[in-house]
Amino acid sequence: MAARLPPAYLLLLGVTGAGKSTLIQKATSIEDIVIGEDMDSCTTDVAEYRTMFEDQDVYLIDTPGFDDGTRSDIEVLKNIASYVNGICAEGKRLSGVLYLHDITLGRMRGSGFQNLEMLPRLVGQDKLRFITLVTTHWGRLADPSQEERNEAQLATNDRYWKPLLSGHPPAQMHRFLNTADSAWEIIRTHLDHHFMPAVTEQTVIQGLSLERSDAGITLQRNVDQHLAEQLAAAEAQGVQAQAEVAAAKEEARIALAEKANADRDAKYVHACRALREKREKNRFVRWTLRVGALAGSIAATAVTGGAAAVALLFIPATESWAQSNAKKDQKQQELLDAQYHDVKMASMHA
Repeated sequence: MAARLPPAYLLLLGVTGAGKSTLIQKATSIEDIVIGEDMDSCTTDVAEYRTMFEDQDVYLIDTPGFDDGTRSDIEVLKNIASYVNGICAEGKRLSGVLYLHDITLGRMRGSGFQNLEMLPRLVGQDKLRFITLVTTHWGRLADPSQEERNEAQLATNDRYWKPLLSGHPPAQMHRFLNTADSAWEIIRTHLDHHFMPAVTEQTVIQGLSLERSDAGITLQRNVDQHLAEQLAAAEAQGVQAQAEVAAAKEEARIALAEKANADRDAKYVHACRALREKREKNRFVRWTLRVGALAGSIAATAVTGGAAAVALLFIPATESWAQSNAKKDQKQQELLDAQYHDVKMASMHA
């Protein structure tokens, strides 16, 4: 009788919504696995699901995403490392790591990049052959060719999966087509593998703290970078807000200045009009007095036969007053013009 194969433990990783719980449900036929259809994580702790392949026990390990909204990425890593270290302490080993990615996403989110950077540190750069990169959610886009293009980009872009697929030996890449057969096609490739991941070698065998392991250092660096980016964004928003406030104040200042200028110009025009009307009245009075003085003198001389010629002496006095009155009106206009000019220049340099 052939010896029974040791149990296989497969760790499923991926951002929230990648399809980890769905793949487990299809492979195990367990109906009460909660599957999320949005960006909120349904898996809050590491969960182990047992099934069988022929006479071998197979354990599929569901994990929360590193973008889990209920806990920090460090806490998620601690949960995963604690589980993996626990089974290794019992003399068992992992058989593989399945990293799942939604093929409908045209661009990878920041958490996806962080996971890709941490994945080889968690597993081990020399153990990439134990990783299968799984694309999920096929057939959801209206344009199937877009899914094909997304897959090609994942495989050929240095920022995505190309470094893992180019390892020595390389990771594998498979499609999960949302069926039990498709799930088992992926799982079967790992059933005869057994290895200890780098995070266990470093934290258990070498005695390093999780924070000093390669995975912990990488994750903390990503967290620090994310916080720095958030701080920079907040500062940029603050600077932008200050600029917007300054712009609003400047706009209000300009509006007030324009209104003040308009009011000043209107007052000047009104004053000029009033002064012009006053000059017209004074001019009428001056000429009336001139004509009256001249006519009166002529009439008095004619009636008296020259005895009243002395009345002609009033004509120069009348003319002197008239010219003095005209000069006064002119000075008032010059004073008004000078005041307007001074106020206008002052407002231009304010």
